[in-house]
Amino acid sequence: MSDSTLSTLSTRALPLPATAVLVHTPHCTVRAQREQHLVYNSRSDELHLIPPTGIYVYELCDGLATVGDIEAALALATGRDSGEIRPDLTRYLSMLIARGLLAISTTEEQER
Repeated sequence: MSDSTLSTLSTRALPLPATAVLVHTPHCTVRAQREQHLVYNSRSDELHLIPPTGIYVYELCDGLATVGDIEAALALATGRDSGEIRPDLTRYLSMLIARGLLAISTTEEQER
């Protein structure tokens, strides 16, 4: 994956510990487009066009994987060192949270 999605974001990163678990918010719908994915947030009435690397990360936020797990999977998929991608990944996940596409899972949700 040579996509530069993660490194081009300007959103300020939230403090996301490696043990945090992220989930998709229920008010978002994902549709595949030609080379990207369209995510519609019905709560904010916003459309987001997400490229391949971005949707790969989004799909890993399944309510089971931790941020550390996602970082390791992305490092393996891109052939980059996890420490090298951590700042960009954290910024990207923070942007998805800020836009209402992801939420930080609570302990209650993780136990289901």
